[in-house]
Amino acid sequence: MTRFIHDQFAKDYLEKLLTPYGVVQAPRRVAGEVREIDVWFAPNSQPNSPPEDLGLLGRLATSISIFEPYRNAASDEEIGDCLLKILEVRGELRREANQVQDEEDRELIMRLAPLYQQDREQAMQQGVQEGERLVVENLLRVRFGSLDAELSSVIDRLLLLPPEEFTPLLLQLSREELLARFAQPNS
Repeated sequence: MTRFIHDQFAKDYLEKLLTPYGVVQAPRRVAGEVREIDVWFAPNSQPNSPPEDLGLLGRLATSISIFEPYRNAASDEEIGDCLLKILEVRGELRREANQVQDEEDRELIMRLAPLYQQDREQAMQQGVQEGERLVVENLLRVRFGSLDAELSSVIDRLLLLPPEEFTPLLLQLSREELLARFAQPNS
């Protein structure tokens, strides 16, 4: 609430000068103890530079600004109140920025989670396949003494079967039977 005609004039004047260049709130409530900022200004997102003839006011209007006009010189207490308002607004802006950052982080995590899960499943599947290959290679080495090129050529075709099918075949079939059954057609 404005107590003096000068205060109201100053608020109206600043509002009129700054409105073409951004959002003006006169007055604006501040969190905490009931405080009001006389004029709060945020420039438009589309830069529309204030004219040079606004001088210092034009330079101040290039970023979020708080204006507290006084008819007479401000007292120490009034300056302290202004500083408190600035600190409260900075804290509010920081909290808003953190909230936006947290939301962006959550969105990023939500987008990355399925990709991570997919990569993890692929890695697990690849690990299973490599493990099965090692088991087949070791069984062939144990059964036939070594793993030559002929026996190596049947491994990929054996691995097309599920483990419960290829394991008994590896243990029961002879070398010749394995080669005859699983050799590549062009071999």
